[in-house]
Amino acid sequence: MNPQTPFEWLKGYCERIGVPFRNIHSLRHLHASLLIFEGVDVVAVSSDMGHSVVGTTLNLYSHMLQEAKARNCDAISNALSFTNDIGTEEESPAEDDTETETEQQVLAL
Repeated sequence: MNPQTPFEWLKGYCERIGVPFRNIHSLRHLHASLLIFEGVDVVAVSSDMGHSVVGTTLNLYSHMLQEAKARNCDAISNALSFTNDIGTEEESPAEDDTETETEQQVLAL
């Protein structure tokens, strides 16, 4: 396969569907960034990218790791927050109360 073939295919495809053309390397970067954003372990991302040293991945994608860390902090803060609405819904009537209302309706007939 000619090395230009994937490049030309992607370029033509982007033109046909009307999206800005980005090179194949940009797709590789997007792939790694999305994996890190979704919380995939950096060692797994590094392996997926073919980096022989995890430090390479850490250096290239440290901005994504910082965003993921901030989301982790937000998740913990939300989980420990005592101001959320959990447990504030009105309780449904007890089954006994419902049966009593039905019995009263029948007796009223």
